[in-house]
Amino acid sequence: RTLSDWGVEPAVVLGQGTGEVAAAVFAGALPLDEGARLITAWSRRPTTPPGPLRTRPGAVPFYSSATGGYVDGTDLDAPYWDRSMRTHPRLAEAAGALAEGRRLRVVEITPHPVAHLALRRGLDAV
Repeated sequence: RTLSDWGVEPAVVLGQGTGEVAAAVFAGALPLDEGARLITAWSRRPTTPPGPLRTRPGAVPFYSSATGGYVDGTDLDAPYWDRSMRTHPRLAEAAGALAEGRRLRVVEITPHPVAHLALRRGLDAV
């Protein structure tokens, strides 16, 4: 929320792994308490689905590194998150999909910029 406090508002969001949960919360598709519950469940038992989640349409478009494209917030249910933890990330594909027809300024928020190369590949392909 710090970026919002500074007047920086995203046109779209994309995350990978636990960052995908943060992106869904920021988009407004997943309530903060549900995002925290999901992360807690993953940290305790990564192979066990978290149970039912409350979702809603997001205010900001959400692109998924699990699917490689746009996902409506109402589709971010427990089975979605279970699949996302079991599939190989499709970050470059998702970055390419979100960049279609847009001029972008990309802000990567991470302690370790591991997604940089995949993002660059996806954006260069557009």
